[in-house]
Amino acid sequence: MGDTEVQHRNPKHIQFGLEVPKALTYHGWEPGGEYTKSLIIRNVQIKTQKIRYKISGGHFSSTLYPQPITLSAGTSYTLPVTFRPSQKNPYEEFVEIGTVDGAFRVPILAPLPTSNLSIPECLKFGMCAVGDSVTVNFSVHNTSTLTVDFNWDCSNGFEIRPKSGSLAPKGDIYFSATFSPQRACVYDIAAVCSYGNENPTTKSMNLEGVGKYPHVLVRLAPPPTLAVLKGKGGEGEEGAVAQSELTVNFGCVPVGAVSERLVEIVNMSPVPSRFTVTAVAPGPLCDPVFASEEYEGAIEPGGSHRLKLLLSPSLATPHPLVGHFRVCAVGGVGSSMITCTGLVEGPKLVLEESYISFGNLECGKVGSGVLHIRNDSSVPAIFQLQIDLHGVFHAEVLCGLLGPRASQAIIVYFSPTKPIPYYRRVACLVHHQEPQFFNLVGTGFTETVRPVSLQPSCIERYIAHAQRGLTSLPPEQLKEYHIKDVLSSDSNGSILPKPGFQNPHPQPLSRSVPEGSSGYATYLSSEMDPSGFCHISVDTEALKFGYCTPNHVSEGKVVNVTNHTNGIVTCVWMPGPGEPFRVVPEERDIPAGTTASFTITFRPHTPSQLYVRWLECFTFYKTLRDYRLVEPMTITPPWCLPVTFDSRNLVFPATLPGEASFRTAMVRNSGDMPVMFDFACDASGAYTVKPSHGLLQDGYQVFVLQLNPQEPRAYKQILKCRFNDRDHFDQELLLSGAGEVAVLELGNKGQLFFKPTCVQTTSESSCRVTNASRLPVRFEWKIPEEAMGVLAVEPANGIIDPGEIQKHQWRFCPLKKGSYAFRASIQGTFSGDPKGNHPLVKKFKGILSLMGEGCLGTMKCDPAHLECPTMVVGTSWPCPLSLINTGPCTLHYRLFVVEEKGGRATSILDSQGGKGTVTLSDGGGVVHAHSRVSVTATVRPSSKLQGKWLIKYELITSHGEPLDTIAFPDFDPTLCTLTVSASYPVLSVRDLWGVGVASSLPKTMLRSMLSIDQLNTFLHDDPSSSELRYAIGTRHSMTRRVSVGTTAMVDFDFGAAPLEMGTSGFDLVLKNHGDVPTEWAFQFPTDVLLEPEYWADTGQLDEEERHELSVMDHDLFTVAPKKGRLGAGESAVISCSFKHTAVGSSRLPVLFKLNRGREVLLRWRGMTLERGQPFIHFVSHCHKFSPVPIGLQSYPRQDYELYNAGDTTVSFEIDVEPLRALKEHNYEMPIIECTQPSGDIAARSSATVHFVFSPLEAKVYSVDLPVTFSNGEMRLVTFTGEGYGSPDDIITQHPPPPHNLDKQKTMGASDVPAVLSISHLAFSDVVLFSVTRRVVFVTNTTDHTLSFNWELESSGVLEVLSIQPGCGYLQPKQSVACKFSFCSHLAPAIYDLELVCRVLDESEMASYRLKLEAWQKAEEEKKNTFAIIDVSTKSPSSKSTRRQTVPRLKSLGKRSRSSDGELRRKYEALPPIGCPLEETYEEWKKKDLAARGKHRPRKRTSETQVPRPPQPSALPLRLTGHTHAMSDYSKLFKGIDSLHMDLIQPTLLSPRQEEEGLRVEEEENTTLRIVLSQMIRDLLEDSNFLSAVQRVVEEPVPYFQQFSTLWELGGKRAHSAHAHMYAAGHHDPLLDTPPGALIRHSPFPPVLNSQSELSNTEDAIGKETGDKRDDVIPHNDPNEVQLNRHIKLIPEFTSFVENILENTLLNILKEANSGELSISGPLYRIANTPPSLGNSPITA
Repeated sequence: MGDTEVQHRNPKHIQFGLEVPKALTYHGWEPGGEYTKSLIIRNVQIKTQKIRYKISGGHFSSTLYPQPITLSAGTSYTLPVTFRPSQKNPYEEFVEIGTVDGAFRVPILAPLPTSNLSIPECLKFGMCAVGDSVTVNFSVHNTSTLTVDFNWDCSNGFEIRPKSGSLAPKGDIYFSATFSPQRACVYDIAAVCSYGNENPTTKSMNLEGVGKYPHVLVRLAPPPTLAVLKGKGGEGEEGAVAQSELTVNFGCVPVGAVSERLVEIVNMSPVPSRFTVTAVAPGPLCDPVFASEEYEGAIEPGGSHRLKLLLSPSLATPHPLVGHFRVCAVGGVGSSMITCTGLVEGPKLVLEESYISFGNLECGKVGSGVLHIRNDSSVPAIFQLQIDLHGVFHAEVLCGLLGPRASQAIIVYFSPTKPIPYYRRVACLVHHQEPQFFNLVGTGFTETVRPVSLQPSCIERYIAHAQRGLTSLPPEQLKEYHIKDVLSSDSNGSILPKPGFQNPHPQPLSRSVPEGSSGYATYLSSEMDPSGFCHISVDTEALKFGYCTPNHVSEGKVVNVTNHTNGIVTCVWMPGPGEPFRVVPEERDIPAGTTASFTITFRPHTPSQLYVRWLECFTFYKTLRDYRLVEPMTITPPWCLPVTFDSRNLVFPATLPGEASFRTAMVRNSGDMPVMFDFACDASGAYTVKPSHGLLQDGYQVFVLQLNPQEPRAYKQILKCRFNDRDHFDQELLLSGAGEVAVLELGNKGQLFFKPTCVQTTSESSCRVTNASRLPVRFEWKIPEEAMGVLAVEPANGIIDPGEIQKHQWRFCPLKKGSYAFRASIQGTFSGDPKGNHPLVKKFKGILSLMGEGCLGTMKCDPAHLECPTMVVGTSWPCPLSLINTGPCTLHYRLFVVEEKGGRATSILDSQGGKGTVTLSDGGGVVHAHSRVSVTATVRPSSKLQGKWLIKYELITSHGEPLDTIAFPDFDPTLCTLTVSASYPVLSVRDLWGVGVASSLPKTMLRSMLSIDQLNTFLHDDPSSSELRYAIGTRHSMTRRVSVGTTAMVDFDFGAAPLEMGTSGFDLVLKNHGDVPTEWAFQFPTDVLLEPEYWADTGQLDEEERHELSVMDHDLFTVAPKKGRLGAGESAVISCSFKHTAVGSSRLPVLFKLNRGREVLLRWRGMTLERGQPFIHFVSHCHKFSPVPIGLQSYPRQDYELYNAGDTTVSFEIDVEPLRALKEHNYEMPIIECTQPSGDIAARSSATVHFVFSPLEAKVYSVDLPVTFSNGEMRLVTFTGEGYGSPDDIITQHPPPPHNLDKQKTMGASDVPAVLSISHLAFSDVVLFSVTRRVVFVTNTTDHTLSFNWELESSGVLEVLSIQPGCGYLQPKQSVACKFSFCSHLAPAIYDLELVCRVLDESEMASYRLKLEAWQKAEEEKKNTFAIIDVSTKSPSSKSTRRQTVPRLKSLGKRSRSSDGELRRKYEALPPIGCPLEETYEEWKKKDLAARGKHRPRKRTSETQVPRPPQPSALPLRLTGHTHAMSDYSKLFKGIDSLHMDLIQPTLLSPRQEEEGLRVEEEENTTLRIVLSQMIRDLLEDSNFLSAVQRVVEEPVPYFQQFSTLWELGGKRAHSAHAHMYAAGHHDPLLDTPPGALIRHSPFPPVLNSQSELSNTEDAIGKETGDKRDDVIPHNDPNEVQLNRHIKLIPEFTSFVENILENTLLNILKEANSGELSISGPLYRIANTPPSLGNSPITA
């Protein structure tokens, strides 16, 4: 039996309102067992449910007997399910549950136990340095109930530990994954985990990591104090730039001291980096004076590590110390080199006295002298005097320590015991310094013996004699030779051999010390003779008696003394009294060249005591015993023959083989007992030490050691020193040294590669040369002869210090294209042997292989062509350019700027100085192979220009010399072409219109008032230098007036108007028609004024300044906007206004300035009149007629307008008397005629005065005409006109008319709802009675419906112009074509008219009508109601009004409504009785109402204002034209035959003219009939007229033909007209057309022509041709051909054809305006049909 368990924490889901678990799962079962689980069913609905259940899908699960179950809302039922497995197989069965809504299943699962591990999907290691490792820990969970064996498999830089093992059920295990990249790349692999016993299963885990090469650089670390300051917010921690090579200079370091320097190792990579520091030693015997405090470490990403470097010199050397450390990142690809340099400062002990002379002192007495020593260095000096305490000469202090910059006085004593001369040279040993020497001189005498007195001068002469080879001769012999005059003396008293002198007893003396040797060699010699020669020698320097019994004499030891001179010498030993050492004999003469033996015995007095003595033996020539036997110049001083440790590892300075190397060692006795020392002899003989034995008292003992290598090899020897003669006290010293050989190491294994180099240029590459020896080496490079001119090196020779690494720079200059390979050699010798003649040292010779390649290089520019935008003169525009090197070699280049059209080459230096238009940011440089450099070309034009500039280059060497590019194939020196255009800002006034009072003025008058033409002329001119001096916004004026630097001045006349009438304003359209943006500004006098200080302002103003300040204070003149900026092609509307609030003339100078452009002084002026004051406004007192050619039959009429600016009518009269005078002066020819010399000018309107200018000659006529007005004012106006004689000039007077298709917005206010396609309609020159047509499009730019109406009420417009349609409606965005027909049947005239198209928004009009209707209803109610006010009642309620409706008022209201509408606007009420005649009704009404308002109580109720109708917008259109008579036009122009004229144009006549006609009286009719009859009779009788009529037949085109109204179809006139045409040679192709074909194929039916004549003609054609209109067969009927010819010549027919063509063209223009057709687009040609296709039949 199995156990029973309830299902808990099982996922639930809801089906049909029942909550059940998703499945019943049995785990851990075995076959044969019984396992029960509970299935809980819960009703989660709000209604009761009945359910059914059963087991399905197998026989291994069972439950209760199936029965219905009722579950109330919220209740549950537990159903036990028992599972009985029989085999080890997985089972799956179901519990089916049914409800009313449906049935569903709950699975019963019994899976087999399987092993399963929960493994992370991915492990991200991030970035790791190559050679380093990163470890990430993770855990794996065993989710199964089995023990799982696992095994990991991963590679390629990853490792997981433990790799294999077992995991208990539900257990966890932790793993460590290590990422160790071996190269820099992205690692992304899958680690596979195999687990399971029977059926292994695998799971993979993604391992991601990035390998990065670590990279470290070095830099100098800031001092600690500076680092603290930077850490607190200073400049930052990185005070120096990290680099791969760093030189650390320790400066001068005292010997034996330790100096520290800090460097920072910076990790430049994003990963942690481990580093190692390795000392680079030049040789095996290098003294490690440089050291690092640590030699490995780790640095965080981007961090730094401080490394301490140490310098501890143990030996003072003259040359600088050099050491190298290589810092390598573990796993990195590079390293950083730290070069350490420093100087060693040793002690500088100086003996101030070189001689101490004691003079003559009696034996037995003691004399003293002082020796001053001084230390001139900052290093303490340890010194020791090599003198015995018990000798004849002894010192108070034998050793000591002398501090830096200190001095000390040492007392030296002299105690002679025997009467002989005494001389001794004493050595002062200094640790780390060469020995210093001083001389002690003295003479001992007695009463009986008085030897020669020695002085320091005797020593000087002795040294001179030794150098001349005379010291081997005794003094007596020298005296003899001197007497014999064989020897002479010099100025110092020394003996000088004469030429030819030969020593009779030559005996060569061996030099004990080589000439020029150091103090070490002198000290180590057996005889420290100042002459350097050995005169007396002793066979031993030390005698060792060993241990002796006290008071017993030891065995004697023999000392042999040899005399090497040619005289007898005396040896005198100086044993002290009571000394244990004794010499026998103490005194003895030694003949020349012989040897004497002396026995020395030792008898100690005290047991257990060490004895060390210096036994002094003074040897001198025997003659020196008596001063009388020796001359002073021949004195030879006596020779003294004395007979008698610090580091364990001593490295000797470098030296050459065969030469000696020295160093010192020091021993200090810190105890209170003396110590005896004894150095063993070196068996190899290479090392020597002195003193080799002695007694060390308390203090210091300095030893001098010598190395004398005989071969170029290393010498290492252990030297033993025995103390106190006991072997167990032996100390060993390791002595290291070598005979050096010059060795130079070449970097990169002796190979040097040059990068590809352009021919004739130079590339450089460095070669590292390391001095591996410990001596300075002099080197010299040898370049092969074939490489001369191609290779060069710097330095070619020089000296490399020990351990120094020098970079030798090689230069490679190929002469042609190709590969180069050379071998250069370097020879090295020691600096002490520059010629390499040392017998034991060979020269060093190294080989360096050099390889390079010569290439041909070119450059190109991106972009190659650059077009600069149009610039403003004086500004600059940078052009970024990229110079690209397309070759494999580095190029040196120089840039030039050359103008394309003959401009000289401007170098970059000139361009940068501002002399050139195009300047470059870089005049030259270097561009590496396959790379690019950026250069900025700055265009800075100083004047208007347009051209091209070429940026060229030339290849140069590194020294700036140009290359010969002839051998370069396809070399193009041009890099880039710059197209430059520069101009000044250009603005112009494109349009203007009046505002306010000036709105009724025509544009022509406005242009004259504002001098627009003159202003535009000034704005188009170039500015002067003074105008460009200041920019907009710069205050530069020191006065209150506008300070200008321009001569351009323009009058701006705002006109005149009565007081309080309003504001006269103008809206100017400024357009920037240039190519550059323009800034503009209107500057008032206060805008450019520099405000002075209060104390500097005088406050004195003249009359003009006071007037200008008053105008600005009252804001009479305004402009808005005052400044702005316009881009190319942009426009802006400027509103200028003048307030008529102050009577009189107002003036204000305003400066209109364009930034970097022109300045124009605008002299604004305006006039304000008194009420009722007449005033004729003259824009100018000079009027110029249009030029007229001479010789015309009919001269054109020209108009002159007078404008009345006042509010009353003014009469004028022109005095024509000057015209009569002009006529008299021109042969009674009327040059200028005034057809209307007088008239009236209404208020605020103009009057036109007609003039006819008829020049007689080609010159300028001028006349002054007085004009008198009704107010008594008289003005003088000058009229000028020019006549010319060349007919061709008339063509240039009128520009061609603007194209009607250029749909340009008519300049107007910004709120105008419609636009015109053009603003100026130019008809040019027109023949009288001819029709000229133009088309203007009116376009609706809004989303509302508009109505338009052309106003033609102005004088002279209806006579010459007709518009179709004259009014109409415009739908939103619709365009309507208005056809303008110009035809004049009056006298020739020059027309300059202004038309106005009124545009009204119909939506606003509809709104107005609604408001008006509402207002009318309100007014109707007011008429029918009234208010009664009871004044006597004082109660508040009495103030209320009562309205009652009166029927009588209704009837009055109905009558009053009859006066509304058009009648109210058409008729005006007469002025009331009492209204003054000079006042208008409106003025009188205002005064009357104002007077009544004072006495009438104020109304209680407010009146409703009358709605104002919307004001239509005005679209002005200027019309110009010049009409000519036929005869004059034929003279001036060509093409008269192509004109079509019609005498009667019904469309041009107004309806009024058609209705009224011409009415005459009876008398006038009779007179007219009589006159015409008489004229006809005279013509019939005139023979000339009759002949002229006959000649009319010969004319090609009869002029009167166009004036005919109706022609007979078959008359003789038509036949004669055609005959005339054929006679003239004109052939009309239409005449050959078959009869009726033209009409039948016309696109317009004949009914379109409304003329009755055309209808009659068509009827006639129908009768002649019949009714066959569908299929016309051509035939040669003469009648039809004749009829067809007659029809084509009928004016009605020609007008009909013209209308067809006109309508066709109009339709095309409409389609083009709407965008349906492109007239300016390319033409398309349709190919002809191939003949084969055209002839083949077409089948369906």
